[in-house]
Amino acid sequence: MGYRFRSDAIALHRSRGMSKRARKAAEHLIWRQLFGDLSDFVPCPKIHTVEDEITGLLRRAQTLRDLASRGMCVRKYPKEATRLEAQAKSLASG
Repeated sequence: MGYRFRSDAIALHRSRGMSKRARKAAEHLIWRQLFGDLSDFVPCPKIHTVEDEITGLLRRAQTLRDLASRGMCVRKYPKEATRLEAQAKSLASG
């Protein structure tokens, strides 16, 4: 099986005339040989806190206000920023 892996790696490196299906099959084979079967891999869930959500909303609102002050969507972005700030305020209070 090692020889096939080497030949697939070489074929993948020189994939000019390779069909999409063959390239995808070779990539899949190389991936499984390098990293094994990852079906049992469970990613660690990211924990979202309310503070993170509030910080993100306020950051997006500030970005929109900065863009509006530079001339981009001067009516739309301040309205969206106000909406985001109100949403952050409601999350902070309740």
